Amino acid sequence: MLHTVSVTVRVDIDQGVVQLAITECLTAESHHCLIPLILRARGINPFGMVLVDLTAARHIEEAGLTSLRSAIEIVEHEEPGQPVRFLTPEVLPPCLMADAVAGGEHR
Repeated sequence: MLHTVSVTVRVDIDQGVVQLAITECLTAESHHCLIPLILRARGINPFGMVLVDLTAARHIEEAGLTSLRSAIEIVEHEEPGQPVRFLTPEVLPPCLMADAVAGGEHR
């Protein structure tokens, strides 16, 4: 099953915010793709806010989100700057492709 991650980066210089809007799937396998992008955003805006917005993600695995947060926390302890903020939906969206496969609808 192919899970892709899509990222749109928005830089608001006046507000001092770099936002990474994540769509598609955040999984344990794909979270590592976001780490260099988040680090680059921190480099663009070292003392401003970096916001990782997952509210429009199609699928979020808890293991992927936990791994991503843990990796970023390690960097935050080593480098100065504001903590990266994560916006997530209240309930993490499940993989619809897995549901379709389990139900016999997807081949």
